[in-house]
Amino acid sequence: MKWFSKIEGSIVDSGNPFGHGKEVSDGKSVDLDHGKDAVTGYSIFNAESMEAAEKLLEGCPAKVVRIYEAMPM
Repeated sequence: MKWFSKIEGSIVDSGNPFGHGKEVSDGKSVDLDHGKDAVTGYSIFNAESMEAAEKLLEGCPAKVVRIYEAMPM
């Protein structure tokens, strides 16, 4: 929660953790095994650039973070 308070002005949706998952490719389904110690989930926040998004992640307690840009539709 300490990290979330640091980026509070950029948060759109603080997100939720993910439970069980599957990957579907070419009609085949595979269980995703994140391991018992893995934490997965999502958060949505605003940043002016990918570099600014990386800067917002400084101090994030997650070991691995993936950043995706939301494309306009």
